[in-house]
Amino acid sequence: GDAPAPVAISLDWGAQPPAAAAARRPAGAAGPVVVSPGDSLWSIAEHDLARTAPPSDADVAAAWPAWWAANRDVIGPDPHLLQPGTALVPPADRP
Repeated sequence: GDAPAPVAISLDWGAQPPAAAAARRPAGAAGPVVVSPGDSLWSIAEHDLARTAPPSDADVAAAWPAWWAANRDVIGPDPHLLQPGTALVPPADRP
């Protein structure tokens, strides 16, 4: 038969406004972010930056490559191909 689907813990940032997502992740929190279906490095970086203030597109464009660099071993060579359930660590040099 079909194997049961794996259970993934999701922060489900897409369902909440950035302020709510930021409130659930305290400033300076260094825990992993678990990729949810539909997440991208752009959306993950955007929500992470929203911890302190609403980010501009330029802020996010500068931040998402650091997420890829910090997690390249689990993401692989294509930063646009994230697998749901993958745990990503925040970049060490994030604001």
